[in-house]
Amino acid sequence: MKKVFLHLFILVVWSVGGAYASSENDAPVALEKPGEMSCMVWLGDLEGRRDAIVNQLANIRDWSDEGREELQDELNNISYEISRTIGGRYGISDTPATTEEREKILSSIHRTRQFDIAVPNAMYTYLSYKEVEKQDPLYLSKASLEKIAKKISANVNVLESHLAAIAVADGASFSLKVPHANMDMNTVVENILFTHDEEDAEDLNRLLDTLPASEKHTLIQTLMKVTQDSKTYPFVVKDLPVQQKVRDQLVENNKETFLKFLHPETGDDGNTIDPDIFPLKICARLKVGIAELYWDVCSLYNESDDILEGAWRNLASSTEATLADLLDAADGLKELGKSDLALDAWQKVIEHRDVSAESLRDAIRQVRELAGTDKSKKAQDLSIKVLETQINHPDATVEDLKEIVTAFENLKRPDMVLQARAKIIEHPDANPTDLTEHVKYFQKIGEVNLEIRALEKIRDYKNRDISDLKKVAKELERLKNTDSAAKAWEMIINHKHAPQTQDLKEAAQALERLKKPDLAIQALKKIINKPYIMMLDYYQDELNELKRLGGSAALIEVLQGIINNPNTSIDNLKTAAEELEKLNESGLAILAWKKFKGDPAVDTDEKQEAEEAIKRLTEGLEHKSAASSSSPK
Repeated sequence: MKKVFLHLFILVVWSVGGAYASSENDAPVALEKPGEMSCMVWLGDLEGRRDAIVNQLANIRDWSDEGREELQDELNNISYEISRTIGGRYGISDTPATTEEREKILSSIHRTRQFDIAVPNAMYTYLSYKEVEKQDPLYLSKASLEKIAKKISANVNVLESHLAAIAVADGASFSLKVPHANMDMNTVVENILFTHDEEDAEDLNRLLDTLPASEKHTLIQTLMKVTQDSKTYPFVVKDLPVQQKVRDQLVENNKETFLKFLHPETGDDGNTIDPDIFPLKICARLKVGIAELYWDVCSLYNESDDILEGAWRNLASSTEATLADLLDAADGLKELGKSDLALDAWQKVIEHRDVSAESLRDAIRQVRELAGTDKSKKAQDLSIKVLETQINHPDATVEDLKEIVTAFENLKRPDMVLQARAKIIEHPDANPTDLTEHVKYFQKIGEVNLEIRALEKIRDYKNRDISDLKKVAKELERLKNTDSAAKAWEMIINHKHAPQTQDLKEAAQALERLKKPDLAIQALKKIINKPYIMMLDYYQDELNELKRLGGSAALIEVLQGIINNPNTSIDNLKTAAEELEKLNESGLAILAWKKFKGDPAVDTDEKQEAEEAIKRLTEGLEHKSAASSSSPK
């Protein structure tokens, strides 16, 4: 398969077949490759001429200039010859193509399509050197291509694969014109068929089947690569053929003919597409549905209100209209003063699956303005619907929701006010100021659960200071939400900015009330273990409370920590020793007295006191040990 693929884009250097050189009645001016020139050189020469004319046209400001039409004809003639050359007018070689040659030809195919984006039946143009008319429905048939291959001395299989590759490249180039183009193979094939008569579909599908999917994919990717550097003639001339047809119909005020392209499956004869409508249909394809052509028309003829109304109305009702199309239609109908139709368009915007929060903001504003002049129930209902839709949109901001609250307050809809406020307190960007305002509102109307939730959001907001946490904790306790209140007090205990002793005392007392003894003990331990506590005996109440809540073990743990702290004061060592003696922890008490005695700041009397205590405790331990050893076993 790869061998065939490499042959697709090589054009021969053979002499021109006489039959084809003399059968070009459909060409405006005969262009022909010099006999000794290679096709790639000829193609480069044609592209150079095309660029030169394009530059001349780009500098023309007066479109009534007589020279413009002559340049346009010459440009069309060159593009025509480029297509025929690529299509095999001078033969097709079975020599493998180089990457550079393939990219040059793909670039030419892309330029040709972009120059006249609405050209129909491109494959006929590439084969227009043959001796059959376009009206022949079999020009792409197997039999027809066998005749052509024989006359240009080419392998028919190579010719078919070559033409299939041209069709893929042309279809991909057309697809690239669509905003946010989907370049998968199915879409490209759909556009290939779309830009050709329906009667050619069977033969086109047969040709496309000659290329494996991988080769089609490679073609599309290569075309996308070369188009990044390819000149695509970005000026207004490229769409003039289509716009001129639209202009002619509008000048004649033939609205029926103009709108005919909306459903152009058949022409006046009931069988084929009207050739004047077909390019319009193709141009309309450039956005999903019909939007681009409508946009061009409305830009050119904004004074034709009757035609504009029909265009915008049909666009708004199209099942293929994109969100952007609907927004354009809604704005256009509003500008025409068609408020009822504009409301219909805005309803389609609101209901669109891709509607964004930004589009809903625009809808809220525009529908509000329309409702201000249109007092109908329809306008009022849509005003409510757009607000309801924005409430539930995942990208709605806090500011969006606050505006919705205000709007529903004005509409006297407390149920929706409550819903919007409930959304705000769950929004990740809601700050404590916003949340506090909603706490007051929920408290006022007796919505306890929402009040609790708002308080929890304030509690959990990053970097909350201790004073705010205390307020939240007290409010949650008032609402009898024990666990949430306890969590707030716990956050105070463990706050990164060391809580003051008074904060910890309040926390311990509150946590005891909340029946959270473990957390209360944690607060008491933090008080007693504060590194700057100089006089432990001042905290006798806390020591007693700690013992009451956690038993002797909790108090012993704290006192042991004081003994082991290298920065503990001698006063605290003495208090710890005395407390441990009360708890009958003689071993730890002796350790505390020894550490106390060894401190150089201790005077003689204090040392004497320590020695006596150590002696007393040691004797007590010895007596206890002796009593234990003499007891019956």
